[in-house]
Amino acid sequence: MPLKKWYEHRLVKLAQMPLKKWYEHRLVKLAQQGNQAALEILYEKYVRRVFGFVLKKVSHVPTAEDITSEVFLKMLRRLDQFGLESKFSSWLFAIAKNTVADFWRKRYRVRELPLDEFMGITDVKDFDECEQADKQVTVQVKEILSKLPPKQALVLKLRFLQDYSIKDAAAELGESEANIKILQYRGLRKAAEIL
Repeated sequence: MPLKKWYEHRLVKLAQMPLKKWYEHRLVKLAQQGNQAALEILYEKYVRRVFGFVLKKVSHVPTAEDITSEVFLKMLRRLDQFGLESKFSSWLFAIAKNTVADFWRKRYRVRELPLDEFMGITDVKDFDECEQADKQVTVQVKEILSKLPPKQALVLKLRFLQDYSIKDAAAELGESEANIKILQYRGLRKAAEIL
C-alpha cells in the first residue's frame, strides 16, 4: 500500500474512532502549532456532526454546507483562543450555534423605511392628497359620532381618538369597566350601521 493511501486510510480510521479527551487535546495542541494532519483529523471527526446540527437549524442543504464551511473557517481563525480545560466539541458547537444565529439575524434584519416612502408619498402632490383624505375622514368620524347616543359617542371618542384604556375611560365617566365595554360595543355596532 503506497504511503499516501495508507495515510488517507489511517486518517479516515482515526476520524471514525471516538477520541479520548487527552488525545483530542493533543490533536488540538498540534493543530494550534500548525500541524496539518491534526487539523485534518479534527475536521474529518466533526464535519458530519456539525453539518447535521446546522442542517437541522436551517433545513436547506446548500445553506447548511455554506454555514458549515464558515464554522470551520472560524474554528481555524480562533483555534489559538481554545483553552485546553474545556471540551473541543463543546467549543466547536458553540461556534456553530453562533454562526447559525448570525445567519438568521442577517436574513431577517428589518429594513427601515422613511414614513413618506412607506406611505407611498413621493411628492408634495401626494402629501396634499393624503392630508385632504385625513380631513375627509375626520369630518366623517365627527358626523358618525354626532348621530350616536351621547354616552356611546363619548366612549368611542375617549377610547379611539384619545387612546384611553377601558379602565381610564371608566374612571373619567364614573362608570364601571363592564358598562364602558357595553357602551363601546353598542357604539361600534351603531357606527357600522351608519356607514
